[in-house]
Amino acid sequence: MTYNADMFKKYGIKKVPTTMEELKQVSETIYKKSNHKVVGAGFDSLSNYYTLGLKNEGVNFSDKINFNGAASKKVINYYADGIKKGYFRVAGSEHYLSGPFANEKVAMFIGTSAGEGFVKQGVGNKFTYDVAPRPGKYTMQQGTDIYMFNHATADQKAAAFKYIKFLVSKSSQLKWANATGYIPVNESVVTSSEYKNNKSTKLPAKLEDSMKHLYSVPVSKNSNAAYQQLNSIMQNILSAAQKGQNVNSQINVGKQKFDAAWKQ
Repeated sequence: MTYNADMFKKYGIKKVPTTMEELKQVSETIYKKSNHKVVGAGFDSLSNYYTLGLKNEGVNFSDKINFNGAASKKVINYYADGIKKGYFRVAGSEHYLSGPFANEKVAMFIGTSAGEGFVKQGVGNKFTYDVAPRPGKYTMQQGTDIYMFNHATADQKAAAFKYIKFLVSKSSQLKWANATGYIPVNESVVTSSEYKNNKSTKLPAKLEDSMKHLYSVPVSKNSNAAYQQLNSIMQNILSAAQKGQNVNSQINVGKQKFDAAWKQ
């Protein structure tokens, strides 16, 4: 989570949100105290928002999810209510919330670790920003993947293994993390002083606390298709909320699309 530290001081926010309930409260406070000029918060990835929302409710991502069930509706309505009342927003046509954040239109947003470079560039000297673990118990682990193919020759597999070993080594991961902003996959880098003391970005000093409960979309048949479908489903639901409409009909349409993605 990236937040505007100067704005927190301005509106009397003394504690960075660590739970979803606190995120809602702080967002409402900022929205009201700014006379509705500053939206409290938003999430860059709606697929991640939904997946982690359910995980924090104790529900794993699988074809057993009942999209219009109680747990699912709780997660959806949390965001939809905030959209209706004005204290939450989505990235929309701007794709990422780093832009509106830099322009002081939103006080906080939840996005990828690799986005800090864009935040730093956009904010410049306008205000002081900071980062914190995503509110809630779980956070998403995802990004660049490396595969070794089963049908490769023995020599190709040996070379691939050496390459993977090189890429995940401490020296490679330290260089990779500092250059890109992605989180290191090597734990000795995450806890190392060389990484934590990186002064060019704020993430390294805060990362260890964010990695206690990582979650990934499970590798199962059609799980990625269902996960990808969530973004447009959630957009349609939240768009209805923005217009002040009852979101239940869009949730029911979303259920059909979500279930179909699992069964294709």
